Amino acid sequence: MIKPFYLRNPKASMRGKIAIGVMIFIIGIAMPFMLFIGIIYCIYLYFDFKKLKSEFGILKESAIKEFNNKNFKLCLECSRKGLELNNKDLVFEVLEALSLFNLKNYKDFIEIIERLNKNNKVRTDIDIQLKLGESYEILKEDLKAKETYKYLQGIFPKSIYLKEKIELLSK
Repeated sequence: MIKPFYLRNPKASMRGKIAIGVMIFIIGIAMPFMLFIGIIYCIYLYFDFKKLKSEFGILKESAIKEFNNKNFKLCLECSRKGLELNNKDLVFEVLEALSLFNLKNYKDFIEIIERLNKNNKVRTDIDIQLKLGESYEILKEDLKAKETYKYLQGIFPKSIYLKEKIELLSK
């Protein structure tokens, strides 16, 4: 099963990048130009590895781990610390929002997701959008909930669940 972008382990991503680097060097044996690309790629990996081992990378790994363990308060704390270091990090913003949702702070969840909905990764994530619709319903914003479910129905036209939600909100 493919994990959503905000739950992918940064260390697993690094393993894949290292494997790509090894392949570039193997190809470089036959094509010397690829050795040059391999050197540039190694420099990129060095800085990426430094970022992974930095406070920022450790916080991101901790936030993902705490979210997976359903420790939403700790995830929220890690996410907010990470956002202090880089306030434009999408993973931390999404984890902050989802932690707020799971802690039943729907108003703040909606505020964050409405801002993040400009990003295609967030806009097309069904789990986030369903939670947005659910939050609107809980806060009695039925028109916005219906709008969110209609958007999702455009992506998943055969969904009986979405059809029922829209019909229920139309009454």
